[in-house]
Amino acid sequence: MNKRPELTAKTKGAIMEAFWRLYKAKGLDSITVKEVAAKAGYNRSTFYQYFPDVPSILRHLELSLIPIPSSPEELPPRGALGGEGDDRTLQEFMELYEKNREYFQVLLGDRGDPAFRGRIKRHVRPLVLGILRAPQGAGEFERELAAEYLISAMIGALDFWFSREETPPAERFLAFMNDIVERGFGRWIRA
Repeated sequence: MNKRPELTAKTKGAIMEAFWRLYKAKGLDSITVKEVAAKAGYNRSTFYQYFPDVPSILRHLELSLIPIPSSPEELPPRGALGGEGDDRTLQEFMELYEKNREYFQVLLGDRGDPAFRGRIKRHVRPLVLGILRAPQGAGEFERELAAEYLISAMIGALDFWFSREETPPAERFLAFMNDIVERGFGRWIRA
């Protein structure tokens, strides 16, 4: 399998693409190995050289969509999301989402993988915790709760923004998100 890396990558990519087309059409539960292999133009034994089963393709695809920092230097600067660096942090999150828009819309949508949102949160949580500053008197629980709130809000807002037919420019979206992070949501609630 590894004698020709370019062929290996091409074959694996074809299997993943075939899986994705099937997944978008009918969800995970009704997809078979035989079906994926045939749609990719290969036999089942070729499929098994790359993946042990159909759900493993989904896991592989999902993990490929979520960048994992390999070192602390890749983390956003301390003070982002509540100070300098907000725009950059939100911009990077948005660029990731935009780059993989088709995948995120399906995987986070009604027919998507319910566990994907949790995987995104688990991968993003250390980044967010690394940049959050807990106010005086707040403990670790409050810091983790703030991170969960922020991550969930960002994912939900991006999902909403990308699902709309007409959306404002990215700069306007980012400015609004940054404003909510910095000044809170209280001014939007009726008194």
